[in-house]
Amino acid sequence: MLLSVREIEKRFGGEQVFSDVSFTLDEGHKVALVGRNGAGKSTLMKIIAGLEEADSGVVKMTSGRTVSYLPQEVAVGDTDQTGMEYIQDGTDLQPHHFFPVLEGLGVSQQVAAQKLSEMSGGQQTKVLLAKFLLQPSDILLLDEPTNNLDIPALLWLESFLATAKKAMLVISHDLVFLNTVTNRVFELKNGSLSMERGTYGDYLERKKKEFDRQMKEYVRYQEEVKRLEASSRAAAKQVEKGDALELSDSDKYIARAGMDKASASQRRAKVIKRRIGRIEEVEKPFEEEPFTLELEARQTEGDIEIVLDEAVAGYQDGVTIGPTSLTIKMGDRLCLMGMNGEGKSTVLKTITGILPPLSGVVTKTEGVVLGDMLQQHERADRNEKAIDFFIAQTNKGNEEAIHALKKAGLSEQAMQQKVGGLSSGMRARLLFAVFITLGVNVLLLDEPTNHLDMEAVTALKEMLKKYTGIVLLVSHNRWFLEELEIGSCYEVANGAVQKIASVEKYIQEAQKRAEKMMGRLKRVLR
Repeated sequence: MLLSVREIEKRFGGEQVFSDVSFTLDEGHKVALVGRNGAGKSTLMKIIAGLEEADSGVVKMTSGRTVSYLPQEVAVGDTDQTGMEYIQDGTDLQPHHFFPVLEGLGVSQQVAAQKLSEMSGGQQTKVLLAKFLLQPSDILLLDEPTNNLDIPALLWLESFLATAKKAMLVISHDLVFLNTVTNRVFELKNGSLSMERGTYGDYLERKKKEFDRQMKEYVRYQEEVKRLEASSRAAAKQVEKGDALELSDSDKYIARAGMDKASASQRRAKVIKRRIGRIEEVEKPFEEEPFTLELEARQTEGDIEIVLDEAVAGYQDGVTIGPTSLTIKMGDRLCLMGMNGEGKSTVLKTITGILPPLSGVVTKTEGVVLGDMLQQHERADRNEKAIDFFIAQTNKGNEEAIHALKKAGLSEQAMQQKVGGLSSGMRARLLFAVFITLGVNVLLLDEPTNHLDMEAVTALKEMLKKYTGIVLLVSHNRWFLEELEIGSCYEVANGAVQKIASVEKYIQEAQKRAEKMMGRLKRVLR
């Protein structure tokens, strides 16, 4: 046994987050920690890492064993260090040890030699992740490790963790990633922890089968009770009929026969009541109301179009992409793929006009109503209450705001919190509520599934299937991308935007790359 957690309880402001949480981790245990946003997943992980204290209970590590923790948001610290210096700081790692890991994550030796301050956010994340993976430890605690990774890096990380011998506790919104990496599921729900063996997909299938079994049992119980109650009512009517005969029938023979029949019916009615009483009551299985998002794109009299004419995206004295010429019309779904640092987000901002092109022209028709959900949720003022932000963005009244935010999954308590105090998942739901109220007809979604729980990712996916407006999308979540009917797929690489065959083809090529890189790493580690 590597780790023992016993009867952990945690409260915030007097409100219980979870209680009586107990489990053990042993070698080979790779656990998916799942649950809704706010269920306490990250808090539990921090308690295990020793960064937060539980209100009661014990976390015990076996002597000589160590744990490494990767939080959702990682601060780079001294940004004057190069990537190589950062990895070597406090370790005895040599370049030949860490270059294969950096390469697998998509960081070249040239980029690793740059200062952290000169790297893109995605490149910084990869350098930090490389150091984390190379630390000597027995247990890895990973809180949404796939956030802000491109698909090639994600697939390499997936292969690395799937073959690693270490124990793991993983929080992720990526169903495919969890299915590949983990072999157990812990679910935090309503303050309690349940545990299952198998992949997350196995877990979902078992849950559905158990729910279906309970529902069938409940239906059978209801049908049997209805049948017996109908028989009881029929017997009662026969008793009433017999009583009537006793009072009005002058023929004693017929009256006696009626009374005997009524007496038998009375006995039968008592038997039926006893049978109903003996039937063990079966409760209807609890089924949570599914979280849904419904966005109807605002229609206008004229055409909705975004046109790029030889547009160059980028920054002065920085990365530039293009020139690019595109025409995007109502109903189009455009997906951008590519490695971190190549400029996917920059291209999206330029397409929508958030970032002016360095040269060329970007035009939007008058009826465009834009909803932009950038990686860092830049539109949301961190110092404003969530409900005030919603009202300012939509010009709606207080009651309408409360109704819309509740539908998006925010509690009244969350509505009164400052935007900066909300979890990333709650900020995403806040933006969805704004988009739905405005009826945006152009959606800019830059890694929209980051920090969302499975429920919200599913709701967003289902919403997009029905959405009739323009979708401009960057995502590395393979399950999320399935069934979205992406019309056009482009790769941003080497300063250009090139059309590619499909998302599926891009993922296949990335998988081949990941396998090749893992082969190199294994040879180095021999």
